[in-house]
Amino acid sequence: MTATPRPTRVEILALLAILALALVLRVPLLGRGFQGDEIRTMLDFVEAPSTWETITRVVDFNNHHFYSLLARGMEAALGRAEWVVRLPALLFGLLTIPALWIGLRGDFGSRTALLAALLLATSPIHIGFSATARGYTGLVFFTWCATILFFSVVREDGRVSRVIAYAVLSALGIWTHLYGAAVLAVQALFLAILLAGEAHRSGLAPAFRRFRMAAAGVVGAALLTLVLYAPALPRLLPVLRSVQHGPFDPRLPFVVLTYLVGLPLGFAGLLLGGIAVVGLVWGLWSRRLVALYVALVFVLPVGATWLSREQSFMERFFMFLLPFVALGVALCVTLAAESAWGTTRGTARGWLRAGARASAVFLLLLTTWLWAARPWSNVPTGAYREAVAALEAPPSHPGASVGVCVIGRNTRYYAWYAKHPPLVPATVEQFEAFVAEHDAVRCAWVPTPSELPAHTAIAAILQSRCEARDHFLGIRMYQCEHQR
Repeated sequence: MTATPRPTRVEILALLAILALALVLRVPLLGRGFQGDEIRTMLDFVEAPSTWETITRVVDFNNHHFYSLLARGMEAALGRAEWVVRLPALLFGLLTIPALWIGLRGDFGSRTALLAALLLATSPIHIGFSATARGYTGLVFFTWCATILFFSVVREDGRVSRVIAYAVLSALGIWTHLYGAAVLAVQALFLAILLAGEAHRSGLAPAFRRFRMAAAGVVGAALLTLVLYAPALPRLLPVLRSVQHGPFDPRLPFVVLTYLVGLPLGFAGLLLGGIAVVGLVWGLWSRRLVALYVALVFVLPVGATWLSREQSFMERFFMFLLPFVALGVALCVTLAAESAWGTTRGTARGWLRAGARASAVFLLLLTTWLWAARPWSNVPTGAYREAVAALEAPPSHPGASVGVCVIGRNTRYYAWYAKHPPLVPATVEQFEAFVAEHDAVRCAWVPTPSELPAHTAIAAILQSRCEARDHFLGIRMYQCEHQR
C-alpha cells in the first residue's frame, strides 16, 4: 500500500474536487443540535471539571479520550457551540480521504485510488461521523495511516522516523477508540506469520534482521498505548471486566458489513456488501500479503466479537474497516471496467463487447446509486435543543410564571442547552407543589422501561390533566395550566 508514481495534474484536480464535494456534504451538518451520545460526551468528558478528569474518566466505552481532549481544547479556544466541538471529527474525516488515495495509488493505480476516495467522501456512515462530536473518524484516520506505515516498514523501509510515526499513530488511534487495539493486534499477528515464514525459509536470525524494525514499531505502539491509557486504567479495568455477554447472533458479520456500506440489513445492503467482498477477493487474488492482511483485519476483530457475544458491541466500533470496504467496491467497479474494455477486443463478437461494457457501466451506476444516493441517511440526530427551546419559549400571557421540568430518560441531557437547569421531580408531591407555584408548567418526558416509579406516575398526570404539545424525536411535551 505504498504510493510510487507521481500524481498527474488531472489526478490532483480530481482529488481536490472530491475534497470539495466532501466539504459540501459535511459542513451543513456541523451546526445541528446534539444527539444523546454527543451531549453525554460534552457533560461527562469535554466539559469535565479539569483536563485530568477528561483524560482519566471512563463511563462504559463512551469516552474517546484523545477526541475529548481535542474537543475540550477547541471549546476553550473558539467558544461553546456544536460546530466547534465537531471540528476535529470534520478534520479527521477530510484528512482520511487523501490518506486513502495516497495509500492505494502504488498498489492499485490512480483510478481505483480516486474511486475509493470518492466512495469515502460520499459514504453515508463517514459523512455522519465527520459531523458528530465523537472519535470515529479519528479511529479511521489513525488506523488507516498506521496501516500504510506498517506496510512500508514491513517492505523493508525501516527508517526510524517512519517506525516512530507508525507507533505514534497506532497509539493515538487506540487512545481515540479502544477498538483500535484490534488493528494493532492484527498487525502483530500478521508480522508473526511473516516472521515464521521467513524463519522457515532462511533461518531465525535473518528473519529477525529483516523484520526487526517492524517488530520495534509494534512493540513501541503497544507501550505508548499503555502510557496514554495509564491514568485511566484504574477506572477502565473494572469496565472491561464488567462486559456483559448476550445471545449468539448469527447475523452479526452481515450487520457490520451492511452498516459500513451505509444500508440496513436487507437485499440492497447485502448486494452492495457482496460487491465489496467480490472486489477484495478479485483485486487481491494475486497480492498474497495484502490479501492475508485484509482477511485478518476483517475476520479476527469481527469474529472475536461475534463468538464472545459481547453485549456492548456497536457496529460503529468497526469503523476502521471502512477504507477496506471502499477499496473493495472500487476494485470491483474498476476491474469490471478494465475487463470489459480490455479482454473483449480482438476476435470477440461485437455483441459480446457491447454486453461486457454495458455490464460494467451498469455496475458503476448501481454501486454509485446504492452507496451515495442517501448521503445523510446515517447522520445521528437529536432534539434536545428544540425541546429546550420549546420549554423555555416566552409565556403566552405576558408576566405569567412558567415552570420547566423534565422526567423519564436522560433528564440531565437538557442541561447543556437550558438557560436554567430544569426541575427533575423526585416525587409526585414535589411535582404537584411545583405546579402550584406557577401559572403554567411545561414538562418534557422521554418514556423508558427503567424510569423511576414517580416519573411514571407524573407522566400519567401529564397525560390526563395537561395539554400535549410538540413532539421532538421521542421527546413528549406537555403544558399544564394552573389557575391561582
